[in-house]
Amino acid sequence: LKTAQGDSDYPMTSPDSIPGPYEGLPAERFASLGGGSAMLQIATDATPSPSFLGTITQVSQAWCRIALDKPGNDALVPAGTTLAGSDDAAAVKNIIRRWFLHFHAVAASDDEVDAVYASVFVPLEAETDAKTAYVGTCSSFIRHPGWIFY
Repeated sequence: LKTAQGDSDYPMTSPDSIPGPYEGLPAERFASLGGGSAMLQIATDATPSPSFLGTITQVSQAWCRIALDKPGNDALVPAGTTLAGSDDAAAVKNIIRRWFLHFHAVAASDDEVDAVYASVFVPLEAETDAKTAYVGTCSSFIRHPGWIFY
């Protein structure tokens, strides 16, 4: 019986890697994100496709959740900062502002921060909880064309 080895981390592995992937999913993710394989004679394809969008959504959400859960990881949330909900809008907007700089290397305007807060964070929090809203917001930065095609 095969079991997924760390598949909850959404790994991606080239079929050409040594050792090869334990299971097919990491290689399938790699291919759907445009990776090629000399061994399987698959050309690299950098065009966005439905499978690319589906994969980047799943991978970005999984990786954002892993990053936010990782103890001592202050790349996304500075030390001493808590993941507040919309009841502390200023704290949430400060994190969104930090993520603009982290993911896009640009200082965000107040209007840009407010737009992400209102259109991404608040609806996700209303549907589920603040943690999921942070994961979705982080993921939206990764899926943004400015990050993917930079």
